[in-house]
Amino acid sequence: MPKVNLNRDAPLNDAAKQIYQYLQAQMGVPKLSKIMGYGQTTHCKRKKHPEDLTLEQLRIIYKEAHLTDAEFMRMVRAESDRNESRF
Repeated sequence: MPKVNLNRDAPLNDAAKQIYQYLQAQMGVPKLSKIMGYGQTTHCKRKKHPEDLTLEQLRIIYKEAHLTDAEFMRMVRAESDRNESRF
């Protein structure tokens, strides 16, 4: 599955890191790694660089953390992108 670029802006990464850390605190590292489908090394990489999360992993985070749409969009979308539509 292709990687999803979360834009390398600091506010986006901070939001993603906060949500990922929240999920880690709720589940624990072993259970989170199992659900996400990767090992300890990849877990550390995703925690440091959330822009490397795949679409499938983002969907798991959305579901398991019980995020609202607004919280999820804050994690993946820059403020300037909100008013732009390609369709």
